[in-house]
Amino acid sequence: FKKSFEDILNFGEHRLNFAGIGKIDDDLGKFSNHTNRANNSGSGVEINNSSLVLNVEEFETNISKLPANIRVATIIEKANEIAKMRGLVKDNKLSKINKRIVYKDKNTGDFYSLDTQHGRFEHLNKRGKHLGEVNFNFEPTKNADNSGKHDIKIK
Repeated sequence: FKKSFEDILNFGEHRLNFAGIGKIDDDLGKFSNHTNRANNSGSGVEINNSSLVLNVEEFETNISKLPANIRVATIIEKANEIAKMRGLVKDNKLSKINKRIVYKDKNTGDFYSLDTQHGRFEHLNKRGKHLGEVNFNFEPTKNADNSGKHDIKIK
């Protein structure tokens, strides 16, 4: 069957309604630090002094072993949680234009484009120029790509 791009963008925003959901929850639980399960049961996210902490290495290792469709859905779901906790807002217009999920940091004006292959964010300035790659803890993993390959269109 054929899905529209908008359906794909919104895929991770809703609970998955297929038999694999238990596997996703199990996998998310595997890389959880489990220190604050009351707030984020099985999510892989720990709230510690009002900051977001994720066992990134374990998360990235576990998602690399998942089938592509489950990996992408898991990454989208986790990215949505992290974006919300970090105060990022999904920019539906830019997501549609660029055919990838784009979040905006309203405090800085910077953008974060979701890398669904590796479970990371591409950090971009307010003009859409690539500043580097960050993991889900917002720690830098790669320097800026000046080729323009990771830039996004703003209008």
